[in-house]
Amino acid sequence: MNVGAGLRADAGGELKRASADERVKFVREIGRLREKVQAVREHYGSTAQLLARKGLGSERRSRLQQQVEKSGPAELASLAAFAAATNGLPPVSWTPRKGVS
Repeated sequence: MNVGAGLRADAGGELKRASADERVKFVREIGRLREKVQAVREHYGSTAQLLARKGLGSERRSRLQQQVEKSGPAELASLAAFAAATNGLPPVSWTPRKGVS
């Protein structure tokens, strides 16, 4: 029998016993964080869903959505560049005129 192997096994058992409370604490924390992630996951299911929240229900958003639905690749690229440059918001001085989309 190898005496060194027996000492290592005993030391390993002691380490497990000494760290049991700490390991349980970590596992519980991981479980709590997992539950938290699952609870908010439905709110961040897609990029479109996340971005839509900012203007949800606005008249401007409805007009833009109609425009995007009918746009081709060039128009979409232009709209995307405009949205990125303006943070998706109209200029401060911008006010819609009657009859103009």
